[in-house]
Amino acid sequence: MDTGKQDRLVGKEPSLHRLLKTRKCQATRLINQIHNGILHTSTASVLKVFTARFHSKYKRIQIDERSVRRIADCGEKTDTLETNTSLEEPISQEEIRHAVTHGKANKAPGQDGHCLEFFKKAWDVIKHNLPQTMNHMYIDDRASARQKQGLSACRRRHTPRTPTITDH
Repeated sequence: MDTGKQDRLVGKEPSLHRLLKTRKCQATRLINQIHNGILHTSTASVLKVFTARFHSKYKRIQIDERSVRRIADCGEKTDTLETNTSLEEPISQEEIRHAVTHGKANKAPGQDGHCLEFFKKAWDVIKHNLPQTMNHMYIDDRASARQKQGLSACRRRHTPRTPTITDH
C-alpha cells in the first residue's frame, strides 16, 4: 500500500470488506486439525503434535569428539618459511592480473568503491600504476588491516587440506 493511501486511512475505521478479507486470510492460515495416526482437532492437541515432532526432529545427537577434532584441525595449516617470505615480496602486475581475471563478476564494490568489472575494463590503463600504488599502500602501512588480510589470502600459494574419511 502506498504511503499516500496509508495517510488517508489513518484515524479511519477499516471498511467491512477489509475486515472480512482479513478474517478470511487468518482463517486460511489457521491449522484446525492434524492427523498423525490419530485425528487431533483441538488447538492444544495440534500444538502438542507439532511440539513433539520438532523435538524429535531437532533432538541432540551423539558426537564422536575425536572426529570433531579431526575435522576442526583439517583447515589449520601453518605457513612455511617460503610462503611467509613470498608474502613480503612486492606485489607483481601478474598477481593483480590473475586476481582480476579470476574474480567473480557482479559482486559488491570494495572499500575503494570500485567493483571487479571496473578493474577488468580499465586494465590497460591501470595495469602499470596499480601494482606500484598497492605496494606503496602496503609498505607505508596505509592499507587497513582488512585490506592486508585480503591481500595476504590472495597471495598464499598452497592447496587447502581436505578431510579424509576412514571407517572405524
